[in-house]
This record gives sequence, C-alpha cells and structure tokens, in this order.
Amino acid sequence: MLRLISKFTITQIPTIAFPNRSETYTFNFVNSCVINSSWQNLTDTAKLIFPKKIYFINSQGQKVNWDGKNTSGQSSLPPLILRGDKIKIELGYIYPTAFNSEVKEINEEFDGYISKIGSNIPIEIECEDKMFVLKQKKLPNKVYKSSEYDVQKMVREMLDMFPETAGITLVTGTATSQTISTKIEDFRTMEDSIGSVLDRLKKEARIYCYFRGNELRCSGIVYYPSDRIGYNFVFQKNIVSNNLEYKRTDDIVLGAKAYSINKVELESTNSSGNKKTKRKRLETFVGRKEGEIRTLYFYGVETESKLKALAEQELRKFYYTGYTGDFTTFGLPSVKHGDEAILRDSILPERNGGYLIKGVEKTFDVTNGFKQKIMLHLKLDQFDNSTINAGL
Repeated sequence: MLRLISKFTITQIPTIAFPNRSETYTFNFVNSCVINSSWQNLTDTAKLIFPKKIYFINSQGQKVNWDGKNTSGQSSLPPLILRGDKIKIELGYIYPTAFNSEVKEINEEFDGYISKIGSNIPIEIECEDKMFVLKQKKLPNKVYKSSEYDVQKMVREMLDMFPETAGITLVTGTATSQTISTKIEDFRTMEDSIGSVLDRLKKEARIYCYFRGNELRCSGIVYYPSDRIGYNFVFQKNIVSNNLEYKRTDDIVLGAKAYSINKVELESTNSSGNKKTKRKRLETFVGRKEGEIRTLYFYGVETESKLKALAEQELRKFYYTGYTGDFTTFGLPSVKHGDEAILRDSILPERNGGYLIKGVEKTFDVTNGFKQKIMLHLKLDQFDNSTINAGL
C-alpha cells in the first residue's frame, strides 16, 4: 500500500521593514498542492492550501501554528510568511518491499518563491520558480542594437546588472553546440523587467526561456537530449486515465497560417541620420483548409516562398501515426518536461511508442493522492534532435 509523504520548506527572506527575518519552517501536511511546469510557460507555478489547524516545525525543532501569527504583512508583528520568501516542495510515497521493509521515495518537485498569500482560511499560497526574481529586476531604458548584441549577450548583460542573479547560469546551447547566437532586430527596453523582456522574446521572436534548476535556458532550443530520461507507462497498469487519441497518418487533416514579422528600411531618416524602419507582416497558408488549422510564427523570413517552406517543415511534425493528448499516472516515477514517455499497450502492442513530454501538472491532496498529468508533444521515432527543436 502506498502512503503519501510530503515536505514543504519555507525560508524567510529579510525585508527593509523586517530585517531580522531568518527563520525556516517545515510542513509535512497540505490540503492540496498543484504544480504546473512546461517549457511553453515562462514560469513554473505551484499553488498550496494549508489547513488552519496544523503544526509545523521551525529551525529549532519547535512546533508552531498559524494562531495569532501575521501571514499577510499588514501588521506590526513580524510576518511568519511573506511574498518573496523561498519555498521548496518535495513529494513522494512510502511503500512496502517484498522483504517486509519500507522504502521512502521523495523527490524535489518545485524550488522557488512565494508570489501571493491569500487572506482567507485555509491559507492559500501561490508560488513561482526562479523567474520570480527576474520579474522584480527593473531594467534601464536602452536600445540593444542588432549590430552589437545577439539575444544571449543582451540577456547576460541584464543578469550581470544585479547581484541577486549571480548564481544563475545562462545556457544557450547543448553539449554538441555549446553556444548558439540568436540574432534579432534592435530591441528596446521601456520600463521592462528581465522577466518581461524574456516574455517579449517568446511572443515577438519565438525564443523560449525557462529555468531548470539554476540554469536559465534561453534560445530556440527547448528540448535538451542530455536531460532526457525514458519512463515506461502501461495502459493496463500505471496509466490511471487518459485524454489520448490514436491517429494514423491518413486520418490527419491539418492546415496552418504562417506569419513572419520583418523590419523593413525606409528611404527617410530619423533625427540621428539613420534610416527609419517599419514592421511588415508576411503571411501564407500551407496544408488543407478543411482540417484543423494551426497558427505558426516565424521571425525574419524575407520571402513568402521561404516562409511557406518553413511552415510545411513544421507542419510535417504533426503527421505521424501515434497518440496526441495527455494521460494521468501516479506520482512516481517523477517526470519533467523534456523527458520521454514510453507508452506500452499489452492489448495493442503495435501502438507502443516514445513521446517527448512538453508539460506536466502534478497534484497532491488528501482525497485523490499524488498524480501527474503528462502532456505529450512529438513522437520520437519520427525526428532527430535538430528537427525536434526547429520551428517550435
């Protein structure tokens, strides 16, 4: 029989108003916990609900509860928890072995900061990963000229402005390509934070940034082969439920609207003597209009024929015989986006196959236990690593 086990560690961070905050609290119970993680999102998030009648442990090993404590910061009392405090979440099971002993398996599932504390009982806490820190770091207004900066040099300069980001490693390549230089047009910061810049890069140039531990990954690469661990999931065993659809190539009908926003120089000049520019949108359609229509964004594509070729290459990724959708499994093995889900079916073995995981939602609560909802992306036997990351 599986028994749930959890550990939530909150570390106070000193503030100007409360400079002596340095306590650490450990909780081993929660009403519910939901963690969402995907390379498609700038920020991994967690939401916790703690009951009012609960004891937790401080760094001296003493029992503490919420009664009479300041949890909102709206009091002269030193707040027990506060926005900006660090939080680590560990989840797992205790289970028996064949030799009448027990095994405790618990994994770190989230490491970040408290971003919001609810005012009601039970206590609700919302959390963000290390992107929370970058969202607080306001940048000076500046133009990063494309002749002087690529994306990676620009982001590195931004990180170097703040001592709080000294422990962050900027990753722009893989083991086979250590440094990738991503060029975009002139980039202007106006009342931006580092976090808002990274969000703009995703929306404007399709450059996805996310944290993996202390690594800030920022390039066109979202799947790193060195991360990838394959896990077996069996329909008649550890797949609890699913929203999967098995399709054959002949059944798939897709079309795509493809766009590229380009900078075009004008004949007129500005006050500095440089030629003025304007944005021009290039668009085309590929595939079949009677099918499911996707929208694809590219950057800096100069001709419609080139845009069409790139869009057709991207659309081909979704023409495969296999599963699309998501499935729910137990909390172990603990998976991350970028891992491989190897689906097995003893009744229909011809449907076996491995898929890249693009996102995971983990839920942990006293009623439904510990579950993982795993979102599938691409079938791995269809592509090599360079093709997987191209055009995402």
